[in-house]
Amino acid sequence: MKNNIVLYGNDECSFCREAKGWLTEKNMPFTMKDTKELSNFNEFKGYNSPGIPLLIITDENAQTEKKIIGFSKEKYTKEFI
Repeated sequence: MKNNIVLYGNDECSFCREAKGWLTEKNMPFTMKDTKELSNFNEFKGYNSPGIPLLIITDENAQTEKKIIGFSKEKYTKEFI
């Protein structure tokens, strides 16, 4: 299974910093997209998420996409461990 992980958020958001820290701590490769940049914000809006952080996990083999809204260690652990 090949996953592509994208985290939408910004460093002013404490939950975004926690999500970023968790992914980094677990050595999960991910792309951070700062929603203060217009192009990233426009992408983020396309997911109809009520807020940040927003984690998008794309399984390239199964061609599926999953989103996790917000941050909780339990949700992230359940998804990745």
